[in-house]
Amino acid sequence: MSETKECMECGATETSRFRSLTVNKLKEAEAYDLLKVTWKKNNYLCHSCYMNCVENQLRRLKREAKRPKVSVEEAVTNVDVAEDDDVIEVDIDDIIKEEIENKIKEVVELRDVETIMREDIEAVDEEEGLNTLANICITTTARAVDRKKKKISETHKEYVEKAFKNCSENSFLLNIDDYYNIHTPRQQPDTTDTSWAAHMATIITNLCPIPAIPRNGALNPKIVDDELIMKHLDERFMANLGISYYDRIKGKGSNDDLIEKLTLHSYDDRLAEKKSDRHIQNDILFDFVESNLKSVENYTKALQIVHDQKPMGEYLSNHVIPIVADWPGQFFIRKAIAHRILLNNEVIPRFVAAFLLMMGPLHISLNSRELVFDKYSLLFNDIYKGIFGENKVFVDFVYLKFGNACKNIEFLYLTDFLSNLIPLVLDVYAVHHREGNWPAYEEACMCCWSDLFLRFDRKNYKRAPLMFFSDIFFWMDTNHPLMDMITNRLASLSDCPVELVHSIIRRRTAKFSEAEQLQKEARFIFQHREDNAFRKYFVDSVKYPYTPKQLHILSRKCAVLLLGLFKKIYQARYWYSLIINSSNNINTYKLYSLGYEITDRHLPRGFVTSRKPFTTTLCDYLNCNCIDYSDCGKVLACGHGYHNQCLEKCQFKCLICLDYLKDEIKKNVDALKVSLVKKLGDNEFIDERRENIVEDNIDNVEIAAGDTTIEELEFAKKSFLEL
Repeated sequence: MSETKECMECGATETSRFRSLTVNKLKEAEAYDLLKVTWKKNNYLCHSCYMNCVENQLRRLKREAKRPKVSVEEAVTNVDVAEDDDVIEVDIDDIIKEEIENKIKEVVELRDVETIMREDIEAVDEEEGLNTLANICITTTARAVDRKKKKISETHKEYVEKAFKNCSENSFLLNIDDYYNIHTPRQQPDTTDTSWAAHMATIITNLCPIPAIPRNGALNPKIVDDELIMKHLDERFMANLGISYYDRIKGKGSNDDLIEKLTLHSYDDRLAEKKSDRHIQNDILFDFVESNLKSVENYTKALQIVHDQKPMGEYLSNHVIPIVADWPGQFFIRKAIAHRILLNNEVIPRFVAAFLLMMGPLHISLNSRELVFDKYSLLFNDIYKGIFGENKVFVDFVYLKFGNACKNIEFLYLTDFLSNLIPLVLDVYAVHHREGNWPAYEEACMCCWSDLFLRFDRKNYKRAPLMFFSDIFFWMDTNHPLMDMITNRLASLSDCPVELVHSIIRRRTAKFSEAEQLQKEARFIFQHREDNAFRKYFVDSVKYPYTPKQLHILSRKCAVLLLGLFKKIYQARYWYSLIINSSNNINTYKLYSLGYEITDRHLPRGFVTSRKPFTTTLCDYLNCNCIDYSDCGKVLACGHGYHNQCLEKCQFKCLICLDYLKDEIKKNVDALKVSLVKKLGDNEFIDERRENIVEDNIDNVEIAAGDTTIEELEFAKKSFLEL
């Protein structure tokens, strides 16, 4: 039987690992006065006691002997008493950095220490995590860090002034957006809940390497000009609105950008695929203040912070600053401008007219994607079940079977969805805006307005693009220098920076943090965003869960499923969908093959006009005198059909849709004008359900099982063409 061992420190006998003090280790422990009188030579210590009482103590004492002892409290005292022109020899950041680097270089054998580090490193911003790390000599305490952050926060105004010191000749781009630290419904504090959501206003800017934009002639005196919008719609856009988006951009896209498009709205700067542009290095934080941004007053106060910052007051008297904002920002700031310019309301400060509103491309993208997914949820559900359930892309050869003159409602429903709406919402920001292609982005925004926001009667966004178009066309017609920024620096006119800032702040703070704590953390982040000594060792990157190969597999599965749907529609092409309800010129249909109930809003744009497309004849032109042969005409993207010579008479525009869009422009601009000049405090057109960014949880995503071979897809194509 083996000898029974007993720890001479804790008396443990059941541990599986004991350590004995070697001669050299015994001498070292004796030299540092670590031996206890109860210990005997050649006796044992359990592993835990050996590391805690001997090994770790020796390492700590040796390390302290190598460098002078300077406590954080002494360093803070030195900082407090130093004069402005003194040289401070001891800096807290240097102490923290030295502690981290020294600890990383050591080979830590103690498993308990490694376990503590792994568990607490994710909570490094919490007091318990920092204090635990401080106890094992890795960093300083949470109290010292908080004191450091507070001192930095108090000097934030001077930091911003210094950042702007040599930039008075440059252009600036401004983002103002709201931030909520709690993204779940919370009640007023009571006996069990002691916190509620802090509403913050984020005000950031970044420099644009072009000359400052002169204020003279930048503001449209009409605020919103419906006649100007209708003129450009007729002359520049109407012909292209008759062509599906897919047909206009055919051959211009690339399958190499799949990951780029799909990670577009993942606002996590740890995402490996987004490392190149997920940063805030070029941004300047004016401030992060408590405000709910739900009124003209709130936005005016936010702009006041910008105006009061040196040297922005003088800058704004001669130049303008574009603001990229969501709908509330566009509406309330424009309302303030309207009150100042049109009503001469002196409650509104003069400087508000120096801020020009831009429609946020991210919110256009998000709202259009949300709208498509919500309104076509039945179809998405069937596609999802077909891909991820049993092993069950819209391509050009579908038209080889149906022809270009087919006006079957189910066919129009699917083709509009696949060849117009889906590619449109995927490309409007991810492709056109990010690559700086202004003509393509401008046209895509017009399509989003006419084929999505207006068609589905989106409460706010059927009006927001009209304000944007009015300003753009005004600057275009007056040849204002601002158009140079828009056409040549389009990618910089984005609301992406403010969303990245929110993502970083949310990860660095707790859900119950108060406004003062949030402000302090935001200011600290911006002033220390260059210092990544800690981050580069302990913050792991995360990867997007799908690979391009898996996406191509899903694409082939989707193609097989969609071909099956078109096959069902073709076989029942002579059956007509039933109208089961009608209200306010909007019909509700029961689709014969697919089984869905849809309305006119789910069909191409022409079905929401006063003259809906005929489903039994090709040509919808009022003055058509042609024989109705379908082989000499086509159906436009709006659903209206024309003979070739009739379309030529109309200058290749759908005149029915043109009249409809002009009427809607007039109606919505008039409603906007009435709202903009109403008394301050009225919040009409503001949805209670805000278009907030929802943080993506990209961990633990289940990958679809199974595969669809190329042979299966080819078989589906062959089966479809043989009908």
